[in-house]
Amino acid sequence: MKKIISLIMTFVLVVLVPASSVMAASDKSQIIVFGDSIATGYGLPGYTPQPTPTASASYASILAARTGTSIVNLAIDGLTSDGLLQMLAADQSLGDGDVFILSIGGNDLLQALFSVLTAQFGINHDNAAERIAIIAQEEGLSGMLRLLNAIADIDVTEIGAKYTNNLKQIITTLKVINPNARIIVQTVANPYKGITTLNAAYKSLEDLAEKGVTTINQAIIDGAGTETYVVADVYTAFNSSSAVLTNAANPDTLFDPHPNVAGHSVIADVVGQLVPYQITISDTVNGQVVVDQVTALPGETIELTITPDKGYRLASLQQNGVDIHDKAFTMPAENVEITATFEPANGIVLLILVSVFAVLLLVDAFFFIRQARRKKAAGAV
Repeated sequence: MKKIISLIMTFVLVVLVPASSVMAASDKSQIIVFGDSIATGYGLPGYTPQPTPTASASYASILAARTGTSIVNLAIDGLTSDGLLQMLAADQSLGDGDVFILSIGGNDLLQALFSVLTAQFGINHDNAAERIAIIAQEEGLSGMLRLLNAIADIDVTEIGAKYTNNLKQIITTLKVINPNARIIVQTVANPYKGITTLNAAYKSLEDLAEKGVTTINQAIIDGAGTETYVVADVYTAFNSSSAVLTNAANPDTLFDPHPNVAGHSVIADVVGQLVPYQITISDTVNGQVVVDQVTALPGETIELTITPDKGYRLASLQQNGVDIHDKAFTMPAENVEITATFEPANGIVLLILVSVFAVLLLVDAFFFIRQARRKKAAGAV
């Protein structure tokens, strides 16, 4: 009797729990970062420029961790739009990616600035921090004002026109390399916004930087479009907080325009709203879940196809622990794992229970009849 019941229960379990069905996404986009020292993570803890920029707190590293995607950082300290255009012209295999992130334009402004500072003070890109520190130490505020007055009359109009032309050529080159690539261009933050909290005399530096980045950013915004590129508005995200998001107001790194750890985190948040994230489906049993795409951008609508096995129905459907309604959800700015559970439909549960009960009755009747026959045979003897 026990053996028969065991066989019946095994049958029930097999019906209730058939083989698992998995539809998991595996495709990943490759992201390539082109740009200057903002993108390399210059000045961050653990920063090394070669063979490729390395700093765990850089926004490129943060995005790599968030997306689980291969990110190739080809940024170079001091790179201008001229330099990037030459890089791409020399080796188009550099653009073997699905997503391109561009941080370029700041050095176009600095190049003009250093041309003045080099001529008058011997300050260039390589020795700027050291030379400015010496002037500040030896001459104090008057020395700083002397520097600021020297660069106050720089004409950014010509810089903007050249940058506009270079950016168009850069985008055109990338589109030739990969016509379907998504291109993200970052606006340039004003690192000296709010630096007057140190000294009101630095207002001229803040204003000059504002004039310069406005010119570059206008060129970036004017060229944006669905067929060209999307804009990651770092400028607006930094806004009046630039003094605390860069090293510019730090007495130890005075006027250094590079973002600090907090600044890179903000850039990662801004750019992170524009990069694709992965969609995976966890193992399911008693049914199948199929997603219409394996990567998606934040804000996109993701539709699911749900196919329960015969006799089952969907019990729960979630993405990252959040319930999914109407078999669709809006993609968040993070990787998504979809989980689904299926349960027996009421009809099959009732059928199985009735079947089991009927079998048990038949078994019980069989043993009752056999026992009766044995007793009758014993009485006849």
